[in-house]
Amino acid sequence: MFRPRQTSSAIKPCLFPTLTLLLCSQLACFDSKEEESSCAELMAQDCQPSYEPVFERVFTQTLEQRCQGPGCHGGPDLASYKGGIRVAEIEETYSMLLESGAVIPGDAACSPLVFRLEGGGRGFMPPVTPLSAGERCAIQMWIAEGAPR
Repeated sequence: MFRPRQTSSAIKPCLFPTLTLLLCSQLACFDSKEEESSCAELMAQDCQPSYEPVFERVFTQTLEQRCQGPGCHGGPDLASYKGGIRVAEIEETYSMLLESGAVIPGDAACSPLVFRLEGGGRGFMPPVTPLSAGERCAIQMWIAEGAPR
């Protein structure tokens, strides 16, 4: 299901192991035995998103509904936010996703968020009930389009 990203361009976004490790350590998405250059195998380009793939909908339809609980990405202080990302206010969440490196605009396959949503690293995120194919599709499309706000 997961494969190293193959690209013929001079810039290979998943071949920056130090940067990738640093970014992914924030999300705890790689076990020490995993390759730092792991990328998720994306859904087909013609996947059917559950909603329009824009951040406002990603936030209100998925992140706010599925990721905000205590013990995940909600809670009273930074220590309680998994991966250092809090899902509370839309602007703060957007900034945290980009600043932490969880989202790499334009590169959904190598974005640690997508890697975890597709079951990479320590398993699926969210842990109990994975997101639907339509939710994952919308998030991947939003990131692939440059993760605009």
